[in-house]
Amino acid sequence: MIYKNKYGKVDLLSKQFLQSLKSDKGVIGAKLSGGSDTALLLYLLAKEIQERNLNFSILPYTFLDKPDRNIVAQMIIDEVKSNFPKVSFEDHIYTKLTIPYRDAVSYTHLRAHET
Repeated sequence: MIYKNKYGKVDLLSKQFLQSLKSDKGVIGAKLSGGSDTALLLYLLAKEIQERNLNFSILPYTFLDKPDRNIVAQMIIDEVKSNFPKVSFEDHIYTKLTIPYRDAVSYTHLRAHET
């Protein structure tokens, strides 16, 4: 389904994407930062899976680069689960960022805020 607003459009789980998969069931990973953008993406992903009766579960994961990030992310997961009870969720994975990824993520985050 295509979601559009004044900033652009997103074709979430497009027909072309689903046809490219080797199976019609599986697990889709969803990185959650605890922010509104990843929360919205998780919500829309769960909505698509439930409304289209797809046989995919969601594996949420969070990098612990800020204090309490996993707690906020888990609150988001719990809320999405309550809205879409037919969608299966894997256990929430959270882990520390390790070098070199930590430095790359921090640099990218800083560069994004310079503009």
